[in-house]
Amino acid sequence: MLVETGKEGGKIWDWSADNKRLLLGRYPQPNIYAYDVSSRRGSLFLPGDGLYQARFSPDNRAVVLVDCHSESAGCRLFVVPLKSDGTPEKANWIAIDHPSRWDDKPRWSPDGNVAYFVSDRDGQFCLWAQRLENRTKQPVGMPFALYHFHNSRLAMDNVGTSFLEIDVARDKIVMGLGELTGNIWSLRQ
Repeated sequence: MLVETGKEGGKIWDWSADNKRLLLGRYPQPNIYAYDVSSRRGSLFLPGDGLYQARFSPDNRAVVLVDCHSESAGCRLFVVPLKSDGTPEKANWIAIDHPSRWDDKPRWSPDGNVAYFVSDRDGQFCLWAQRLENRTKQPVGMPFALYHFHNSRLAMDNVGTSFLEIDVARDKIVMGLGELTGNIWSLRQ
């Protein structure tokens, strides 16, 4: 979904829990913008080259996002704490362990104590999770695999990263998987 915020449109990443603000990305340079619904004004929320998938925590005290700032570092996840006025603490980004080249699609658990995400850290696109301390959103332990998709017939890989999305509800996680099938035909004469 695109929203018009002046001369440029933007892709909506998330609504705040109080439904007062939107987080969105503008292109071609993907910074994160905040759009105040009541005043109908947008402002730069988080500057940076290659920021995507920004999501407010359920308590509006943090934002989780993907930073794809350089080809060599790949894409990694960060939690950005928010000040009491809702502005980001730009100097206090919290990194999520990142041994792979690609982590993406971060989503909060309904209580805000877990970040779910897609990663290729085991060689396949799989669903991973990171427990977070409730108040500070600091990682607790290491990320762990929630579900492996190592079957080439039914996998996240078959959807493609541009179209791959996940969402979290109280009792389920929903995502698209692609199914590939094939046949070999032989003509005998």
